[in-house]
Amino acid sequence: MTEDLHLVHYTEGYLYQTEENFEWPTGIKPIAPGGNRFVTMGNDGVLFVKAGYAWDGASGPAINTKSFVRASLVHDALYQLIRLGVVATDDRVIADRLLRDILIKDGARWEAVRAQWVYAAVRWFGGTYMQMHDTSVLTAP
Repeated sequence: MTEDLHLVHYTEGYLYQTEENFEWPTGIKPIAPGGNRFVTMGNDGVLFVKAGYAWDGASGPAINTKSFVRASLVHDALYQLIRLGVVATDDRVIADRLLRDILIKDGARWEAVRAQWVYAAVRWFGGTYMQMHDTSVLTAP
C-alpha cells in the first residue's frame, strides 16, 4: 500500500465526493469481505473507497473543516459497511475511535481531544443513525 492511497482526493458536491480511489487500514476483522460498488473491505481489514463515493462530512455538532474530511470519510464508509452487514455492529467502537485518531493525525486536536462532547455526540448520533436508516434500495417515482 503506498502513501498516495492514504490521501483523500475529493471535490465538493454531495458535500464531498472522492476523485480518486482511497484506502485505509482499519484493524477491523469483517464478518465477510464485501460491500457495494463504492465501499468495500477485504479480509485484511483495509477499507477501500472507490472514486466517485459521496459522503456528507462531519455529523452532529462537529464542523466541516479540512481536517475533518478524511476522518469523516473513513467513519461514514465504515458505518455504511456496518449497515450492509460486512462489519459487525460492535465494531462501531473501532470506527468511532478511528474518527478520533484520524482527527488528531490531521490536526483537529481541539475537536478530537479537548472537546470530548464531539466524540460523545458522534457516538450518540452514530447509534441513532444506525437505528433510523434502512438499507433498502428505493426507486422513484
